[in-house]
Amino acid sequence: MNSLDALVVFCSPKGATRTAAEMIVKSLTSLSLVTEAVSICKDEERASLLELLHDSKKNIKFLFVGSPVYGFHPLPPVMDLIQRCPSLEGIHAVPFVTWGGVCSGSALFEMGTALLEKGALLSGAMKIPAEHSMSWAFSKPFCGGRPNGEDAARIKNGVQAIYEKAVTGSTSSLVPLDLSHYTGETLSAMLEGGFETSKARFPKIGFDETLCVKCGACAEACPLACITLSPHPVIGEACVRCYNCVRVCPEGALTADFSRSEAIILERIEKLREPQETTIFS
Repeated sequence: MNSLDALVVFCSPKGATRTAAEMIVKSLTSLSLVTEAVSICKDEERASLLELLHDSKKNIKFLFVGSPVYGFHPLPPVMDLIQRCPSLEGIHAVPFVTWGGVCSGSALFEMGTALLEKGALLSGAMKIPAEHSMSWAFSKPFCGGRPNGEDAARIKNGVQAIYEKAVTGSTSSLVPLDLSHYTGETLSAMLEGGFETSKARFPKIGFDETLCVKCGACAEACPLACITLSPHPVIGEACVRCYNCVRVCPEGALTADFSRSEAIILERIEKLREPQETTIFS
Protein backbone atom coordinates (compact mmCIF):
# COMPACT_ATOMS: atom_id res chain seq x y z
CA MET A 1 0.00 0.00 0.00
CA ASN A 2 2.99 2.34 0.42
CA SER A 3 3.33 2.58 -3.37
CA LEU A 4 -0.24 3.77 -3.80
CA ASP A 5 -0.45 6.61 -6.35
CA ALA A 6 -4.19 7.21 -6.59
CA LEU A 7 -7.18 6.57 -4.38
CA VAL A 8 -10.76 6.49 -5.70
CA VAL A 9 -13.31 6.65 -2.88
CA PHE A 10 -17.05 6.62 -3.36
CA CYS A 11 -20.48 6.08 -1.84
CA SER A 12 -22.79 4.23 -4.21
CA PRO A 13 -26.17 3.12 -2.81
CA LYS A 14 -27.54 2.08 -6.22
CA GLY A 15 -24.34 1.10 -8.06
CA ALA A 16 -23.99 3.89 -10.62
CA THR A 17 -21.30 5.79 -8.72
CA ARG A 18 -19.40 2.52 -8.26
CA THR A 19 -19.55 2.02 -12.05
CA ALA A 20 -18.17 5.54 -12.59
CA ALA A 21 -15.44 4.85 -10.00
CA GLU A 22 -14.46 1.66 -11.84
CA MET A 23 -14.17 3.66 -15.07
CA ILE A 24 -11.91 6.15 -13.32
CA VAL A 25 -9.77 3.34 -11.87
CA LYS A 26 -9.37 1.79 -15.32
CA SER A 27 -8.30 5.17 -16.72
CA LEU A 28 -5.78 5.73 -13.91
CA THR A 29 -4.26 2.27 -14.20
CA SER A 30 -3.83 2.78 -17.96
CA LEU A 31 -1.47 5.62 -16.96
CA SER A 32 0.56 3.13 -14.88
CA LEU A 33 -0.69 4.59 -11.61
CA VAL A 34 -1.13 2.17 -8.72
CA THR A 35 -4.76 2.73 -7.81
CA GLU A 36 -7.14 1.52 -5.12
CA ALA A 37 -10.95 1.89 -5.08
CA VAL A 38 -12.71 2.07 -1.71
CA SER A 39 -16.40 2.28 -0.78
CA ILE A 40 -17.12 4.72 2.05
CA CYS A 41 -20.86 4.21 2.63
CA LYS A 42 -20.49 2.53 6.03
CA ASP A 43 -18.93 3.91 9.21
CA GLU A 44 -16.33 1.16 9.39
CA GLU A 45 -15.33 1.69 5.76
CA ARG A 46 -14.66 5.37 6.41
CA ALA A 47 -12.74 4.54 9.58
CA SER A 48 -10.45 2.15 7.68
CA LEU A 49 -9.87 4.68 4.93
CA LEU A 50 -8.99 7.42 7.42
CA GLU A 51 -6.35 5.12 8.91
CA LEU A 52 -4.90 4.65 5.43
CA LEU A 53 -4.82 8.38 4.78
CA HIS A 54 -3.10 9.03 8.09
CA ASP A 55 -0.53 6.30 7.41
CA SER A 56 0.36 6.95 3.79
CA LYS A 57 -1.10 10.22 2.60
CA LYS A 58 2.31 11.51 1.51
CA ASN A 59 2.49 8.75 -1.09
CA ILE A 60 -0.94 9.44 -2.57
CA LYS A 61 -0.79 11.88 -5.48
CA PHE A 62 -4.44 11.76 -6.58
CA LEU A 63 -7.63 11.51 -4.53
CA PHE A 64 -10.89 11.04 -6.46
CA VAL A 65 -14.01 11.38 -4.26
CA GLY A 66 -17.40 10.33 -5.65
CA SER A 67 -21.04 10.67 -4.67
CA PRO A 68 -24.45 10.49 -6.31
CA VAL A 69 -26.47 13.69 -6.19
CA TYR A 70 -29.49 13.35 -3.88
CA GLY A 71 -31.73 16.41 -3.67
CA PHE A 72 -28.97 18.78 -4.93
CA HIS A 73 -26.36 17.47 -2.46
CA PRO A 74 -23.60 14.89 -2.04
CA LEU A 75 -24.42 12.14 0.42
CA PRO A 76 -23.54 12.69 4.11
CA PRO A 77 -20.99 9.82 4.27
CA VAL A 78 -18.95 11.55 1.56
CA MET A 79 -18.93 14.92 3.29
CA ASP A 80 -18.21 13.20 6.61
CA LEU A 81 -15.17 11.50 5.10
CA ILE A 82 -13.78 14.72 3.63
CA GLN A 83 -14.33 16.66 6.84
CA ARG A 84 -12.54 14.00 8.90
CA CYS A 85 -9.59 13.67 6.53
CA PRO A 86 -6.12 14.70 7.69
CA SER A 87 -4.47 17.53 5.80
CA LEU A 88 -4.55 16.88 2.04
CA GLU A 89 -1.89 19.47 1.27
CA GLY A 90 -0.14 18.72 -2.02
CA ILE A 91 -2.65 16.06 -3.10
CA HIS A 92 -4.51 16.52 -6.39
CA ALA A 93 -8.18 16.13 -5.42
CA VAL A 94 -10.92 15.40 -7.95
CA PRO A 95 -14.54 15.30 -6.79
CA PHE A 96 -16.96 13.48 -9.09
CA VAL A 97 -20.72 13.06 -9.00
CA THR A 98 -23.28 10.91 -10.73
CA TRP A 99 -26.66 12.50 -11.30
CA GLY A 100 -29.93 11.19 -12.69
CA GLY A 101 -30.31 13.69 -15.49
CA VAL A 102 -32.47 16.06 -13.46
CA CYS A 103 -30.17 18.45 -11.58
CA SER A 104 -26.53 18.21 -10.52
CA GLY A 105 -27.33 20.76 -7.82
CA SER A 106 -24.67 22.09 -5.48
CA ALA A 107 -22.91 18.75 -4.96
CA LEU A 108 -19.61 19.49 -6.72
CA PHE A 109 -19.52 22.95 -5.18
CA GLU A 110 -19.89 21.49 -1.68
CA MET A 111 -17.33 18.74 -2.22
CA GLY A 112 -14.85 21.13 -3.83
CA THR A 113 -15.20 23.59 -0.96
CA ALA A 114 -14.58 20.88 1.64
CA LEU A 115 -11.53 19.51 -0.21
CA LEU A 116 -9.99 22.97 -0.51
CA GLU A 117 -10.51 23.51 3.22
CA LYS A 118 -8.37 20.41 3.74
CA GLY A 119 -5.54 21.96 1.73
CA ALA A 120 -5.95 19.85 -1.40
CA LEU A 121 -5.28 21.11 -4.90
CA LEU A 122 -8.61 21.08 -6.69
CA SER A 123 -7.17 19.78 -9.94
CA GLY A 124 -10.37 18.70 -11.64
CA ALA A 125 -13.91 17.43 -11.27
CA MET A 126 -16.40 15.26 -13.14
CA LYS A 127 -20.16 15.34 -13.54
CA ILE A 128 -21.45 12.03 -14.91
CA PRO A 129 -25.07 11.19 -15.88
CA ALA A 130 -26.37 7.95 -14.38
CA GLU A 131 -29.67 6.12 -14.24
CA HIS A 132 -31.88 7.90 -11.71
CA SER A 133 -32.03 6.07 -8.39
CA MET A 134 -35.85 6.00 -8.39
CA SER A 135 -36.14 4.77 -11.99
CA TRP A 136 -37.19 1.28 -10.88
CA ALA A 137 -40.44 2.83 -9.59
CA PHE A 138 -41.20 4.84 -12.75
CA SER A 139 -42.74 4.01 -16.12
CA LYS A 140 -39.35 4.47 -17.79
CA PRO A 141 -35.82 5.08 -16.48
CA PHE A 142 -34.25 8.52 -16.51
CA CYS A 143 -30.76 8.31 -18.06
CA GLY A 144 -31.22 4.57 -18.45
CA GLY A 145 -28.01 2.63 -19.08
CA ARG A 146 -25.75 5.45 -17.98
CA PRO A 147 -22.86 5.76 -17.44
CA ASN A 148 -22.17 4.06 -20.78
CA GLY A 149 -19.27 3.62 -23.19
CA GLU A 150 -19.40 7.23 -24.33
CA ASP A 151 -19.25 8.40 -20.73
CA ALA A 152 -16.29 6.07 -20.13
CA ALA A 153 -14.44 7.64 -23.07
CA ARG A 154 -15.02 11.13 -21.69
CA ILE A 155 -13.91 10.01 -18.24
CA LYS A 156 -10.72 8.57 -19.71
CA ASN A 157 -9.96 11.82 -21.54
CA GLY A 158 -10.69 13.76 -18.36
CA VAL A 159 -8.39 11.62 -16.24
CA GLN A 160 -5.67 12.07 -18.86
CA ALA A 161 -6.07 15.87 -18.81
CA ILE A 162 -5.99 15.99 -15.00
CA TYR A 163 -2.94 13.72 -14.91
CA GLU A 164 -1.05 15.80 -17.47
CA LYS A 165 -1.84 18.96 -15.52
CA ALA A 166 -0.35 17.37 -12.41
CA VAL A 167 2.81 15.89 -13.97
CA THR A 168 3.68 19.19 -15.65
CA GLY A 169 4.01 20.62 -12.16
CA SER A 170 0.90 22.77 -12.22
CA THR A 171 -0.09 23.90 -8.75
CA SER A 172 -3.06 25.94 -9.95
CA SER A 173 -6.31 25.02 -8.27
CA LEU A 174 -9.87 25.36 -9.45
CA VAL A 175 -12.33 27.13 -7.19
CA PRO A 176 -15.70 25.60 -6.23
CA LEU A 177 -17.70 27.98 -8.43
CA ASP A 178 -15.75 26.64 -11.43
CA LEU A 179 -17.47 23.30 -10.84
CA SER A 180 -21.06 24.46 -10.49
CA HIS A 181 -23.65 24.59 -13.25
CA TYR A 182 -25.62 26.92 -10.97
CA THR A 183 -24.61 30.26 -9.47
CA GLY A 184 -26.01 33.21 -7.55
CA GLU A 185 -29.40 32.96 -5.90
CA THR A 186 -30.11 29.58 -7.50
CA LEU A 187 -27.01 28.04 -5.94
CA SER A 188 -27.72 29.73 -2.60
CA ALA A 189 -31.24 28.29 -2.57
CA MET A 190 -29.88 24.79 -3.25
CA LEU A 191 -27.36 25.07 -0.43
CA GLU A 192 -29.91 26.33 2.11
CA GLY A 193 -30.69 23.73 4.74
CA GLY A 194 -28.29 21.14 3.33
CA PHE A 195 -29.03 17.49 2.70
CA GLU A 196 -31.50 17.03 5.57
CA THR A 197 -33.82 19.72 4.19
CA SER A 198 -33.81 18.02 0.79
CA LYS A 199 -34.31 14.60 2.37
CA ALA A 200 -37.47 15.83 4.10
CA ARG A 201 -39.00 16.36 0.65
CA PHE A 202 -38.35 12.77 -0.47
CA PRO A 203 -41.19 10.24 -0.18
CA LYS A 204 -41.30 8.82 3.33
CA ILE A 205 -40.78 5.12 3.96
CA GLY A 206 -43.81 3.44 5.46
CA PHE A 207 -43.93 0.14 7.34
CA ASP A 208 -46.73 -2.39 7.82
CA GLU A 209 -45.84 -4.69 10.73
CA THR A 210 -48.60 -7.15 9.78
CA LEU A 211 -46.87 -7.91 6.47
CA CYS A 212 -43.32 -8.17 7.80
CA VAL A 213 -41.88 -11.71 8.11
CA LYS A 214 -38.61 -10.51 9.70
CA CYS A 215 -36.57 -11.95 6.82
CA GLY A 216 -33.84 -9.29 7.06
CA ALA A 217 -33.70 -8.60 3.31
CA CYS A 218 -34.07 -4.88 3.98
CA ALA A 219 -31.12 -4.77 6.37
CA GLU A 220 -28.93 -6.72 3.94
CA ALA A 221 -29.81 -4.32 1.12
CA CYS A 222 -29.12 -1.14 3.10
CA PRO A 223 -25.84 0.30 1.77
CA LEU A 224 -25.29 2.44 4.87
CA ALA A 225 -26.09 -0.38 7.32
CA CYS A 226 -28.64 1.81 9.08
CA ILE A 227 -31.45 -0.77 9.39
CA THR A 228 -31.56 -2.87 12.53
CA LEU A 229 -33.94 -5.74 13.31
CA SER A 230 -35.53 -5.71 16.76
CA PRO A 231 -37.21 -7.93 15.61
CA HIS A 232 -38.92 -5.76 13.00
CA PRO A 233 -36.81 -3.35 10.92
CA VAL A 234 -35.95 0.00 12.47
CA ILE A 235 -34.55 2.58 10.06
CA GLY A 236 -31.92 4.84 11.60
CA GLU A 237 -31.42 8.55 11.10
CA ALA A 238 -28.49 7.91 8.74
CA CYS A 239 -30.95 6.70 6.08
CA VAL A 240 -30.53 8.66 2.83
CA ARG A 241 -33.75 7.29 1.27
CA CYS A 242 -32.16 5.27 -1.49
CA TYR A 243 -35.23 2.99 -1.15
CA ASN A 244 -33.23 -0.22 -1.61
CA CYS A 245 -35.18 -1.62 1.35
CA VAL A 246 -38.51 -0.81 -0.30
CA ARG A 247 -37.40 -2.33 -3.58
CA VAL A 248 -36.24 -5.66 -2.12
CA CYS A 249 -38.92 -6.27 0.54
CA PRO A 250 -40.58 -9.50 -0.65
CA GLU A 251 -43.81 -8.91 1.28
CA GLY A 252 -44.38 -5.22 0.54
CA ALA A 253 -44.07 -4.37 4.23
CA LEU A 254 -41.89 -1.36 3.40
CA THR A 255 -43.47 1.18 1.07
CA ALA A 256 -42.99 4.64 -0.40
CA ASP A 257 -45.44 6.73 -2.40
CA PHE A 258 -43.81 7.64 -5.73
CA SER A 259 -47.12 8.54 -7.41
CA ARG A 260 -46.17 12.20 -7.85
CA SER A 261 -42.39 11.82 -8.11
CA GLU A 262 -42.15 11.01 -11.81
CA ALA A 263 -44.23 14.01 -12.85
CA ILE A 264 -42.27 16.33 -10.55
CA ILE A 265 -38.98 15.10 -11.99
CA LEU A 266 -40.18 15.53 -15.57
CA GLU A 267 -41.23 19.11 -14.78
CA ARG A 268 -37.82 19.84 -13.25
CA ILE A 269 -35.96 18.41 -16.24
CA GLU A 270 -38.01 20.62 -18.57
CA LYS A 271 -37.45 23.68 -16.41
CA LEU A 272 -33.71 23.31 -15.78
CA ARG A 273 -32.64 21.79 -19.12
CA GLU A 274 -29.24 20.85 -17.73
CA PRO A 275 -27.29 18.98 -20.47
CA GLN A 276 -27.29 15.25 -19.77
CA GLU A 277 -23.66 14.70 -20.69
CA THR A 278 -20.46 13.86 -18.87
CA THR A 279 -18.68 17.10 -18.12
CA ILE A 280 -15.01 17.34 -17.15
CA PHE A 281 -13.57 20.30 -15.26
CA SER A 282 -9.78 20.62 -15.38
